[in-house]
Amino acid sequence: MVSLTFEVDPSKTKIETEHVNLAEYLYDRFLTIDVFDADSLFLYGTCKIPLFELLRQGKTSAIKAKECEMANP
Repeated sequence: MVSLTFEVDPSKTKIETEHVNLAEYLYDRFLTIDVFDADSLFLYGTCKIPLFELLRQGKTSAIKAKECEMANP
């Protein structure tokens, strides 16, 4: 399981729209994961996860469990 915690603070970076830029980036992008056998380095497949699912939509946190279909390499 992967757990990430990060804080976007426009007062530190002096970029007023930093939080909007991050939300737009997450809305448009995908995380691509390659699944390998560690011993033989055989590639089982690749899956893509849409990052917009990480957007909280006003909630205090976002927790997602997800099953993904893998594409053949």
